[in-house]
Amino acid sequence: MLTNKINEPENWSEIYESDDPEQAFTLFENTMKKLVAQSSHSKQLKQGRNNTFKQPWMTKKLQNLIKKRDGLLKTIHDQPYNKKLEQKYKKHRNLAAESIKNAKRDFYQEKFETTSSDPHKKWEFVTTVLNRKVCHDDTPSCLKIMLKK
Repeated sequence: MLTNKINEPENWSEIYESDDPEQAFTLFENTMKKLVAQSSHSKQLKQGRNNTFKQPWMTKKLQNLIKKRDGLLKTIHDQPYNKKLEQKYKKHRNLAAESIKNAKRDFYQEKFETTSSDPHKKWEFVTTVLNRKVCHDDTPSCLKIMLKK
């Protein structure tokens, strides 16, 4: 655990000598906040790839390609003048992009072909791919018009 050392001991006498409880509590609260800030560090968490890896077309091989690509990118940020590493990253980046594109195409093509015999399932699949909400409103339009008035 990484923590910063508190440089100097805190003076609590101001809090003890305060006559007003509200003021004493405010002083105590501010002192505690300052001590916590001095003794700890904060780390901003990155959003994970959970959504990307949950895609139906995502395979273990693609996940490994993406991890390799991202690892190379991180290394390039550490060594920006390493041309060999940059070429290796570009090769893996292009390979990952091409593999993802092919996996998506193959998955959706197969899914579309398997639903081709049933038009209802085919349109259901199309609406899910387009990320549209399915609306099942069976109210006749003439009633909707009358209800609006």
